[in-house]
Amino acid sequence: MIDPSSEILAAFYAVLNGNLSYASEDWPVYDSVPKAETSKFVVMEELSVGDDITKDKISWDCLLTFEIVGEIATNRVSMKPVNSITGQILNAIFKVNLPMISFTMSVLPWIEDVSKFDDIVGSGILARKAIRVRFGVQQVVPYGLLNFDGVNDFVTLDAVETNIYGSKTINFNCVIFSGQNFNTGFQVLIQLSKADTSDAVVVQLKADGGGVDPYMQVNANTTNNIFIPLAGLFDTVLKVEIIKTAGALTSVKVNGKSYTGTKLSTLATVAGKYFGSLLGAGGFFKGLLWDFAIDGVVYWKGYPVGNTDAAWEDQVNSNDGTVNGAPAIWP
Repeated sequence: MIDPSSEILAAFYAVLNGNLSYASEDWPVYDSVPKAETSKFVVMEELSVGDDITKDKISWDCLLTFEIVGEIATNRVSMKPVNSITGQILNAIFKVNLPMISFTMSVLPWIEDVSKFDDIVGSGILARKAIRVRFGVQQVVPYGLLNFDGVNDFVTLDAVETNIYGSKTINFNCVIFSGQNFNTGFQVLIQLSKADTSDAVVVQLKADGGGVDPYMQVNANTTNNIFIPLAGLFDTVLKVEIIKTAGALTSVKVNGKSYTGTKLSTLATVAGKYFGSLLGAGGFFKGLLWDFAIDGVVYWKGYPVGNTDAAWEDQVNSNDGTVNGAPAIWP
């Protein structure tokens, strides 16, 4: 079973580090006590997680302790700095659904208790505060997915043409990792097409504005397409539904939202049947893909051991996939 600890700590760190200050001085955040720092910092001191597994979900009850370390005082100790930092932390995390990839917060953070204490150190007295935060997380990404690395990982598929032609409904889940370079070409998420690409299911990742406006483009043939702006959609689970007829798109939805905008760009006329592979001047997909189904006639799970061929066996027919490259398992 996957351990949520690293994603939890990363989520709290992303929200807090660089956003805490007192008297115009930054108070950094650490996940362990720093050796070089003696005062004016925050440490995520202890995280405990207890799993709560039921038939339909895997979740964890979590308790995270923050320690706010103040300034060393030689005379009277002032709690103002640690009080200010404490308030900033509470404002940032209280009842906030912090973003994670493999998990979501099933119980939003709430404050169990806050305590203060002083430490006598060699040069004076050190003011401290501790915050105990409780919350729950639930797994939303299956364990053991293939981690498409954006370099050379992809899955080739058996003859699947007859299952994509004509009127079909396609559903799949994916995560598109942030920090990708869309400056040149495009990245291929899905390529299922015949030689003349007159009837296809193709999903590519592209960008306008010198790579600063990335989008997902869904094609049903060489020119018929719908695009989805990716701003705000990176590093989160996307549930995609594509409904098509012969060579035309009827609708495209991402997480229940319909998209209708089109792009002038055309699809490269190259046939292929794969997930995440190189196409023409394009690049490899970087992210996660699982539970790909076409109208109940094709279904690839992509887990629990996504970097093996067994994870890409067609659960309905015999359009089995083959893993290429040197993929790792997520996370």
